[in-house]
Amino acid sequence: MLLDRFSGLLALGIILSVYGVVVLKNQTWDILLIVGAIAAVVALYLIVRFLFKDFIPGFWPTFFWGMAVQIFQVVCLYCVLLSLHIPLHQPEWIFIFLVASVISILPISLGGGLGTRELVFAEGAQFFGLDPHVGVIISLLFYLSNLLSSVWGAYFVFHDPLKEDSRIAPAL
Repeated sequence: MLLDRFSGLLALGIILSVYGVVVLKNQTWDILLIVGAIAAVVALYLIVRFLFKDFIPGFWPTFFWGMAVQIFQVVCLYCVLLSLHIPLHQPEWIFIFLVASVISILPISLGGGLGTRELVFAEGAQFFGLDPHVGVIISLLFYLSNLLSSVWGAYFVFHDPLKEDSRIAPAL
């Protein structure tokens, strides 16, 4: 489970690096982001290879699934931006979102990063000369869409779908 989380964080970092190169427009940062992203992939691979050998066959599939999840998160944010009629040619919003996603992983708030994500959006918007109020709205809409799409899983906390139905189970 921990390796899966690190793989997802790695994918998030790679996408963040790509958007960082687009948004920051600083050659030094570009080099650091690209080298850092490549080094992170190599480092995690070597850690898995030498410390968790049993998991090496699943490294690349897990990495690519993690990448797919993070890409869908970015697509979801693009949908939020579209719903607010915000031009999609502002990659700064995606960059801020990705930074906020990394920060929201830290165990410093309740509710899956609620509050920290909004702070990052407000401060990031100010840094890029965008409206911080819009940033907080974007963040809250993304959070609510995730919450609403995930709440249906609570059913399975109380109802095990794999549990045999006693009405159809053979009598012993």
